[in-house]
Amino acid sequence: TMQESMLGLGLATQAEVAQARNDLNVAQSTLAQTDASLDQLAEAIGLQLGYKDRIPQIGPAPDPDLAYVENVDLAADIVKAGGENTEIRSAYKSDGTTAGTALRDMTYNEAMGKLSSRMNELYADMKEKAVLYEASQATLKKAELTLSGAQTRYELGMLGASEYKAQILTYTSYMVSAQLAKSNLQQSINNYRWAVEGVLSLG
Repeated sequence: TMQESMLGLGLATQAEVAQARNDLNVAQSTLAQTDASLDQLAEAIGLQLGYKDRIPQIGPAPDPDLAYVENVDLAADIVKAGGENTEIRSAYKSDGTTAGTALRDMTYNEAMGKLSSRMNELYADMKEKAVLYEASQATLKKAELTLSGAQTRYELGMLGASEYKAQILTYTSYMVSAQLAKSNLQQSINNYRWAVEGVLSLG
């Protein structure tokens, strides 16, 4: 291992080598437990989806479609959502009388106003989540460079173990934040897309 090599060069102590071995054993044990938990989760999901003889493969979520966010036509999407939404359709019914038509128009306009407001909210949320996602990706890239530099200095004996571990923890926190931002943006995009297809409550 790296610590054993450093010991041979006189750059590490026996205690540091022992600690490194212990850390490696703990990490390997944790990884094995995590793999087992993921297999159990995949099997449970497979049973729910009707799989019997094989476990479905669970991979990382795809990156959010930033081009979709950038090119959204909100006005056109509101019109499409109005045509697809069941609440809007029901509001556009009339008994054929003049009063019925007037009531229909009033109810329809009110429903469309609510839909437009909700669509604007979903659109604004999607745009905000996209900004946060891009910012988190930029921060993560900087953190990766910082960690890479720290690893090099650590391997050369220019950085202590505690400082190196601190850099790893910092990078991990940025990675988690980036994953959360990614998930939030994808969910926001999905909410907007479903709304365009008519899946949106006006209540």
